[in-house]
Amino acid sequence: MNKNSKILESEEQEKELFAELIDKYFYCSFGCSTEGEMKVREKEWKLLIEIFYSFTKVIPEKIDELITFTLKQIGEFETIDRCCVIRVSKDGSAMRNTHIWRKAGISDDFFFLWSITNDSAPWWMAKVRNLDIINIPSVANLPPEAQKEKDALQAGGIKSILVVPIIYEKKLLGYLGFDSLNVEKPWSEHSQYLLNVLADIFSGALNRKEQALALKESESYYQSIFENTGTVMFIVNEDLKMLKSNRNREGIFGFTIKEVENKKWMELLPENEKELIKGYHTLRMTGATQIPNKYITHIKNKSGKIRECLNTVELITGTKNSVISLVDITQYNRLSKALKAISAINALQLHARDEQSLLEEVCHKIADLGGYRFVWVGCVDKNPEQTMLPVACAGYEEGNLSTLNVVCIGTEPFLNLAGEAIKTRRPVICHTTATDPWFTLCREEELRRGYKAVIAIPLCIEEKSAAGVLVICSEDEAVFDTDEVRLLREMADDLVFGIKYLRTKVAEDMNAKKLKTSLENMRKLLFETVDTLTILTEERDPYTAGHQKKVAFLAAEIAKEMGLSAIQIEGVAIAGSVHDIGKIAIPSEILSKPGKISKIEFELIKTHSKVGYDIIKNIEFPWPVADIILQHHERIDGSGYPQGLKGEAICLGARIIAVADVVEAMSSYRPYRAALGVEKALEEIERMKNKDFDPKVVDACLNLFKNKGFVFP
Repeated sequence: MNKNSKILESEEQEKELFAELIDKYFYCSFGCSTEGEMKVREKEWKLLIEIFYSFTKVIPEKIDELITFTLKQIGEFETIDRCCVIRVSKDGSAMRNTHIWRKAGISDDFFFLWSITNDSAPWWMAKVRNLDIINIPSVANLPPEAQKEKDALQAGGIKSILVVPIIYEKKLLGYLGFDSLNVEKPWSEHSQYLLNVLADIFSGALNRKEQALALKESESYYQSIFENTGTVMFIVNEDLKMLKSNRNREGIFGFTIKEVENKKWMELLPENEKELIKGYHTLRMTGATQIPNKYITHIKNKSGKIRECLNTVELITGTKNSVISLVDITQYNRLSKALKAISAINALQLHARDEQSLLEEVCHKIADLGGYRFVWVGCVDKNPEQTMLPVACAGYEEGNLSTLNVVCIGTEPFLNLAGEAIKTRRPVICHTTATDPWFTLCREEELRRGYKAVIAIPLCIEEKSAAGVLVICSEDEAVFDTDEVRLLREMADDLVFGIKYLRTKVAEDMNAKKLKTSLENMRKLLFETVDTLTILTEERDPYTAGHQKKVAFLAAEIAKEMGLSAIQIEGVAIAGSVHDIGKIAIPSEILSKPGKISKIEFELIKTHSKVGYDIIKNIEFPWPVADIILQHHERIDGSGYPQGLKGEAICLGARIIAVADVVEAMSSYRPYRAALGVEKALEEIERMKNKDFDPKVVDACLNLFKNKGFVFP
């Protein structure tokens, strides 16, 4: 459609339609017997030309108004009782009057064409499906099979009716009709051609209106997705200038719209990443296909703080603009690192030789795996002043402990957080050393060493006093939130247990029981992580969350049926619980879209297995959870994704979840279709056995349902 919003797309097309109108006029005017009749036809032709050009200039919003006005012009010129446009529903099962003109004095109390369905007018609707012209000179003479139509038309006082189809590119849009209420009227061939000319004009106009509405709805739909996707999104041009951003940017990065507009995307990146990201962008502009479109970047927010983000870049088809989507994973990664440190510390306690080596190893694990700037452990000396003595440390120290002077008794104010934590037996947190009063005397030194946030956690080895403290320094400000503190306290509690164990040498059975409890706590933490990820998914898409739970349940039963060990069954269940976690990076509007998804949307959905793998891979599960998530859409014959693996190259857990995934998905309701049922699902996996699915897994699943009465919870 051209910029003037005309009905035609080019002058050539306008000339073609104009020529077609001339041909029709010539045909329908041929055989005029009198000069008077020719003059009437000439006036009629001028009116049609006027109508034609009116429709070439009308904007889409005024098309309905112009159609109604045109019906009035034609009706008055042809002295017809009533003219109308009847539109066909999308599925072709019904018709409804949308535009009408009636001569003065004609009532619309009852009108047959206000609404027509297959049930109310079967004879009429059969003709509609055949694109027939409906020419009824006498309603009274309708055939017996049109009795319903005859009764309705006569009840409305209609004696004669003529209706022609409105067709655009072989698609039926509706009908255009004349009807007579006062006399029976034998409709002439000229009347049919006149209606056909008008139908041609109306068809283009109605199609243009539908296209304009579809475009408007599409723009509104994608704008809604853009604004409500739950992630930060930017649109950048070829020069990486930010043209548009959604409202989520303020919550994470603090920038207003005005601050973002025309800002260079590279300005948000740290120096060491700029060249790499710019190189990716340059290659992407040239059409290179091997450039990653998902990677981790570090983004500077308005205050200069670095956020770690999962970065997705896609070119907008037909343009040189790109969409950049960011998921802030900074805090998630911090918690993940803390979990890894806890896991490592629990393992250390099983092999610790003595207390000193345990404390040193613990400090190193917290610093290395947790990613903290500096970690140290202090113990209260037995001297009268009960001075704090550092006994182990790891990370960037640079003389920090040599200046330590903390007295843990008396009335003098404590000089830092460590003494306060010991006194109160509670964690003490400094979110920013740049302003916190605790660091009034040593602020410059703390900042020089890069200690921007600090937490001191008491080690309550004695029942009524804290005999030590664990101090962790971070190079990031505003960290140590509620979740992180909870994990660090768990870590400190585990360390306290290890110290007690080494000091007291309790009975072997008690040791084994306590160690088992500690390991169970670690497993509990892993399960809590799984629950957290499941809740995160449920907040984005409740269908995915419920689906994951049911898949996990069925997958565990299949694994049990196949004779797998208890720990293998547990691993399959855990992987099933989070196998679709990668869908948190997919817009929820696409996941819950009721209609058919586009190719681009499907390709975006397919990325969820790799995104899920990237999220899970750094958590130290005792099972190959990340690999199972990555491979659960692989197929035995190599037709799956994302790696196209075949046969036993696909891990067993993934092969089991692949079957459970399909059975549950087909059995359950989805926004885009009704539930197909368990029987259909079982038929499908049996049909695709040896092609898509492992035959042993399929057989075990079928046996559960058919012979052991398995049902979903």
